[in-house]
Amino acid sequence: MARQWRIAPPYSKELATQMNQDKASIRKALKAQRQQLSPQFCQQAALGFLDQILYSPIINSQQKFAVYLSANNEIDLKPVITALWDYLPVVSQQNDSTLSFAPYSSLTSLQTNLYGILEPAYSTLINPLELEVVFMPLVACDNKGHRLGMGKAYYDKTFATKNQHHRPLLIGCAYQFQCLDSIPTDPWDITLDMLITDQQVYDFRT
Repeated sequence: MARQWRIAPPYSKELATQMNQDKASIRKALKAQRQQLSPQFCQQAALGFLDQILYSPIINSQQKFAVYLSANNEIDLKPVITALWDYLPVVSQQNDSTLSFAPYSSLTSLQTNLYGILEPAYSTLINPLELEVVFMPLVACDNKGHRLGMGKAYYDKTFATKNQHHRPLLIGCAYQFQCLDSIPTDPWDITLDMLITDQQVYDFRT
């Protein structure tokens, strides 16, 4: 069930206007805010996020989930990963700015990719469209499900054909303060199906 869009201070429609709706400016401001979060806040937010996941009807043990290893003070998915060991994104070796996904468990060997992010090492990869649920990192999201990422468009390119295949379910993961009234978009930006924060669940499909 969709919930009322709630923008947490200090970010608002006025702030987005002040930043001239420029993606780079919004990205810089929100990343700076994220870096200032205390370890205690991040830990509490991670537990709040897990609560939202566990009480969501989208979760069941038979779905193929893709998670990600949080970096740079992104909302921590470790509690979720422990409950949903499944797949992690792997940066394509074809230099085409797309992602593949590899099985992941506590025994999986990890290596650092070119962005300094850990990913499964030399594993069997699956087609992204075989996944059923994909949890995606983001910098900001608006009330229409538009997602602002890190600017490399990996997820956008990977799931560019999603509308034709009607899967997987794309779920953004964020702190509540990353919710903005609106963000600028480009034609290649994919739209989220849902957003889960440490405080609420939003369903953009309804």
